[in-house]
Amino acid sequence: MSKLTKQLIESEIQPPVTGQCFYRDEDVPGFAIRVTPKSKSYILEKRVDGANRRITIGKCNEMSIDSARKQVCIMLGDIAKGNDPKPANASILSTILVRDGCEAMDFLQASGQFTETAFRPDLVILDLNMPKKDGVKALDNQPFHAYSKVSTLV
Repeated sequence: MSKLTKQLIESEIQPPVTGQCFYRDEDVPGFAIRVTPKSKSYILEKRVDGANRRITIGKCNEMSIDSARKQVCIMLGDIAKGNDPKPANASILSTILVRDGCEAMDFLQASGQFTETAFRPDLVILDLNMPKKDGVKALDNQPFHAYSKVSTLV
């Protein structure tokens, strides 16, 4: 176990031929790097509610070691307060998943309950069988020219 550094990640950690290896940080308990043949990822390993959890923070080539370490410290603080870090992901998804075609239209047009939503999707997936307004009708009513970068699947 040693202190994880940018130099260690870039020059000393080599990917295994098969499987995965872990390099744990000596300063922040639970902070580690998981190395597979194709990638290196920052992770948090922690016992939460009696179960061992391994939570991916992000890929080493997409975020700095300092950012990952700060995120882990925040997550450890949340865990210490009794909060499970996984439901946070579910709450984010619940804010952008909709139940029917009318809600989908409100979200895409930032109206109704979604007037304060700053999130704009890169991909919109519409179900042909959505209640109230199916995917085809929602697509017909949506001014997608306003979102030139949005890809749509029906």
